Amino acid sequence: MRAGRDLSHPPVVLTERHREVLRLTAQGLRASEVAARLWLAESTVKQHLAEIRWRLRAPNTTRAVVIALIRGELLLADLAELADDQA
Repeated sequence: MRAGRDLSHPPVVLTERHREVLRLTAQGLRASEVAARLWLAESTVKQHLAEIRWRLRAPNTTRAVVIALIRGELLLADLAELADDQA
C-alpha cells in the first residue's frame, strides 16, 4: 500500500455527461425534463442515473447527489442555479 493514499474513498470518476445529468436532477428536474434539456431520450437519462448510482454505490439518487458533493464531483455552486431560478 502506498503511503498517503486514502482507500476509504476509492476514486470514482463520473463522465461530464453524468455530472450534467446529476446536476440537473439535483436541481429538481424530472428525467423527462433533463432529457428535453440535453436532447436525450428519457430512457437514456434513466440509464445515466442508474450508472451514476452504481459508480457511487448509492442506494438512490438523493444519496448519489450527496456522495458526489462530498467527493467533489458536484459543487454547491452547481446547485445554486436552482435557487437563482426560484428567486
